[in-house]
Amino acid sequence: MDRPTDPSTHSEGNGSSSGLREERVRALQEMYDAGTPIFKKADLWYIGDQIDDIQARPLDEVAGRFIIMPAMNRLNVVDEVMTGRVTNPDVSPDVEEVYTYPSVYYYSFDVRVANYEYGPADRFLFSPGEFSYGPVKRNKHTKELIPPTPDIPAEKVREDLKAAIQRWGPSEHGKAVRQILTSVITPSLAAKKVVAFALGSMATKGFVGNAANNYQHALLLLVQECLAAATANYDDRKPGCFAQDPAYLAEDKTVLHEAGITVLQDPRGFVEVDDEAVVISIAPDVPVKQIIADIARPAIIIWDRNSLQDYDAPWEFADPESSRVKNMLANEYTEVDFPHHEHLDGLVIYVRKPRPENGAHARIAGSPLLAA
Repeated sequence: MDRPTDPSTHSEGNGSSSGLREERVRALQEMYDAGTPIFKKADLWYIGDQIDDIQARPLDEVAGRFIIMPAMNRLNVVDEVMTGRVTNPDVSPDVEEVYTYPSVYYYSFDVRVANYEYGPADRFLFSPGEFSYGPVKRNKHTKELIPPTPDIPAEKVREDLKAAIQRWGPSEHGKAVRQILTSVITPSLAAKKVVAFALGSMATKGFVGNAANNYQHALLLLVQECLAAATANYDDRKPGCFAQDPAYLAEDKTVLHEAGITVLQDPRGFVEVDDEAVVISIAPDVPVKQIIADIARPAIIIWDRNSLQDYDAPWEFADPESSRVKNMLANEYTEVDFPHHEHLDGLVIYVRKPRPENGAHARIAGSPLLAA
């Protein structure tokens, strides 16, 4: 995901003194320690509504409008929309580059409190993130957008996903994962859907190819299948299956739709997560763990083991486990090993522990976490 585009939004360019920055960081730390969520589902919903409204308008008709970023200290940030502004007028004689529609660049708590030049600007310190605008090419004369060219056409994407499902599902590893899922998906969890993040584009080769992305989507479909089998006796509806990744191209969306996977635009995937969801997240470049810990207690979580020790500094790791995440996992979930696989490596399963008979969450009474 692209970092915020306007250099004036970065902490070193916003004119704030280091003393004022430190004072704000201390205030953020105090609110965090008190349990105030950085990420609220109602805020993410509101952000999504604004983005939807902007995307419903032609690219040239939204520049100069304003968009609001909520904040945990209630000092919401009003930001000017940069969509449609020309960033490179001479890509070629007939092509120019402009800013596309806004997205959210999220910051982990670790980056917010670190002395890091690419952390959030002071005015966004208490917000879920900053608005970001990636470049998109368009015809200078017709103003029609030029979609990115996929490395792999939809037909091949379809074939590759089908091949991954057929190879992995009946394999020893696939059978082992199925057995684990079958054992942990119990009626008491009341899981009814699966929501996945950052499974990657299957139409883009990337630096290491796209094989892992195909297997990751095969895992998503297997979880849906196991959910369906577990709930068949009391619910004949097919469990919902959702995926969010800004990297998806049109070819990905076509194939995923055919497979029964609903592609959601950020932040709609986070809004979809609740206590009846199974969450899958694999190597995201946003702090999925910290967002989930603030907004829900999913029935089951499948994501990367924390590997912060592999990095020299917390801001180099996009999805670290904050103290809040660690407490959630230690106190409210049971860890289950996920078998090693070449294309599904470093994952772990967390199953929510049984809740008290009164139905309350297994957390400190009065905790403001999960507030709307």
